[in-house]
Amino acid sequence: MNQSSGADPAGQPKRHRDTDKITATRVEKPSAGLRDRVSFGPLAASTVSEAHNPSSGDTWSVTIDGTDFTFCFIPPGKFLMGSRGAKFHREEPVHGVTISEGFWLGQTPVTQAQWRAVMGDLTKAEYQRLAVSINPALERSDPPQNIGSPSHFEDDNRPVEHVSWVDALVFCARAEELELAPAGWRVTLPTEAQWEYACRAGTETEYHSGDGEAALAKAGWYGEDWDEGGTHSVGEKNANRWGLHDMHGNVWEWCLDRSDDDTYARRDDGAVDPFVPGTTDAQRVQRGGSWIDGPVNCRASYRFWGLPVDRNWFDGFRVCLVRSSAWRQPVKTG
Repeated sequence: MNQSSGADPAGQPKRHRDTDKITATRVEKPSAGLRDRVSFGPLAASTVSEAHNPSSGDTWSVTIDGTDFTFCFIPPGKFLMGSRGAKFHREEPVHGVTISEGFWLGQTPVTQAQWRAVMGDLTKAEYQRLAVSINPALERSDPPQNIGSPSHFEDDNRPVEHVSWVDALVFCARAEELELAPAGWRVTLPTEAQWEYACRAGTETEYHSGDGEAALAKAGWYGEDWDEGGTHSVGEKNANRWGLHDMHGNVWEWCLDRSDDDTYARRDDGAVDPFVPGTTDAQRVQRGGSWIDGPVNCRASYRFWGLPVDRNWFDGFRVCLVRSSAWRQPVKTG
């Protein structure tokens, strides 16, 4: 862990690192083995049936080993991606983006209880098997020292942290084996565009709760001291209009994309479902800010990054469910 109490001029902690229609698919009864640990909430079956077309505000839940996972439906639509007022090269130019298909996003970042329900009994060999199942190029990936409980700030309802981008993908692969997603859907991380679109939920302000620090204080945990601060239980701050909590502050959230300073400059205005793949060692995007970051870093448009193997006390993630046809290979090879 690279500890530092300093901050750069932007208030960033110093780090040593550079309306949707669901295809008619019905949830099948889980088979014996791993999947007998899973049960579905009352909306889950109807969510993917011919009788129900989800819309914004819909939620559904899955329970694994007694731990609930709740997802919010994010409808398709268009939005303006990038800076609002602040002048940061990585956030410019503001450009139109279309999200063509709806998806389900975790109501909160993955908590430590949720992590343990999925990963608690995983061995190093199983971790590496799952990494290879994502992409053979990840065959040398090492798990956290304590796979079942990697976090520094221990509490079931706090977000899991000290997890890398690769760890997050392995969690997604394991969750698929446990049938966290219904048939025809995949478990993954959100793309950077999906994350900002979901965070904004139709707003164009700095935070989904408005502009300025007073608005941020309603939506997120931020600006705490390194020695005395830490993560907080999820869901205690105001949700956005689509029901998502903790999109600002608490923990940085890994996204699927490779991080690139000039991504927006090279992107066409009106891009549809943009995504930037990367090699195994490419920096990956992080969004949302954390408990130790200042207000600037917690804005909806702020883009940060980390190496795919980085693990820090302020790095977490949230799970995204997408149709199988929309799943993206996160690792670029060849």
